[in-house]
Amino acid sequence: MTGFYQNRGHVWPAIQARDLIPHICVKGTRWANEEDVGRVASLLEQARFDVNELAEDYLGLSISRPSLLPLDNDSGRLFGYTFTGTSEIAVCRRTLDYLPLYRTSVMHEGAHQVLHGRRASVENSPRARLDDNRRKEREANEFMRVTLLPKPILRLAIAYVANILGFPFDRLLTEANTSRGCSQWRTYIFTPLINRLCVSREFIAIALRSMGVFSEETLNYHRSYHLNNHWLSEAYSHATISAADIALLRSSTSPTACHRRMRPRRSTCASRNSQQSSSAQRAPRAAVLVMSP
Repeated sequence: MTGFYQNRGHVWPAIQARDLIPHICVKGTRWANEEDVGRVASLLEQARFDVNELAEDYLGLSISRPSLLPLDNDSGRLFGYTFTGTSEIAVCRRTLDYLPLYRTSVMHEGAHQVLHGRRASVENSPRARLDDNRRKEREANEFMRVTLLPKPILRLAIAYVANILGFPFDRLLTEANTSRGCSQWRTYIFTPLINRLCVSREFIAIALRSMGVFSEETLNYHRSYHLNNHWLSEAYSHATISAADIALLRSSTSPTACHRRMRPRRSTCASRNSQQSSSAQRAPRAAVLVMSP
């Protein structure tokens, strides 16, 4: 990814995020320097790169977008496959209806080409082939995660959303596996993260599980429901929180009201989080943003 961004005249956002995190100071639940808000917003936008540009222009892959019928009907989750020994990948046409799914499909299949596409398997036994396929899937998933959602970018995005909403960043992580934490993530945090990062809720949740933030039970919970986001709207073309949203979020004393403004569909968890507004208004204190785990 370093070379890809260098070709575009940028430093890889993951490196920039890693270097920026220790210098962000917090007063209460807000960042002390307003300039950091704009700087991080720009950085997150750079991290939301065009996967077609990376796959086709930088990696030299060819992407076809067939319907994959009837295979897609049989499995229900066949989003793509790789042509072994070539530079071609196929991504299911229906993934184009949801850009976060399309991006992960392209990078997963692209990973198979980069890591495995030109390397024939030498395993003969069924068990050996099964183990080999599992290893390749793990490697492709890790390649996909590193390219689409490096850990410094995810941590910085969570801190950015926490700052906008006025939530204590550290408690979002340390209390993520409590009933209250699960409700906060579902009601307030996931939607702006999806909008900013252009990756799915499930993808973010799996990454947080690997970082030790989510437990297995919490991960399964966050996989169990549907969540509205801007990428599901045809009218939405840029994954940003509008200036009007930011003004409302900063001025409102009711997180439930903020939630209704950002997501027309009211979550069943919203009522349980109505008390969050009082706990979010804490006495200002200066501190360096701690991005752990």
